[in-house]
Amino acid sequence: MAFEHLTDAKYCLLTTYRRTGDNVGTPVWFVRDGDSILVCTDDPSGKIRRMRRDPRVDVAACSWRGRRLGPDEPGRAVILTGPLADRARATMDSNYSLGKRLFYRFIHPLVSRRKAMVFVRIDADFGAPR
Repeated sequence: MAFEHLTDAKYCLLTTYRRTGDNVGTPVWFVRDGDSILVCTDDPSGKIRRMRRDPRVDVAACSWRGRRLGPDEPGRAVILTGPLADRARATMDSNYSLGKRLFYRFIHPLVSRRKAMVFVRIDADFGAPR
């Protein structure tokens, strides 16, 4: 099964890549969806900009502050739109705790007024070199 090292984790370190090849790691909440994981983030954001240019990502279990707790696993990011984004929202809502759901429904819109919520599916990339 893909992303086995994330089984007991609440957060993952999502690593995206700049044009220069430098990596940028960001801790994010995530939900498992079969062999994929789902994350949501603001758009515009650096993560989304980098994923649109280069869908290659790495994920690792981490603490809420981003301290790595496990090995990196390569993946491919797919930015979801339309019905796929609606399904991702429903999946995340059903798996999130009440606190996380309240944050995304009430606090996030106040803090991120001009930003849209974007859902991203990360599929395992078994053929990617490490």
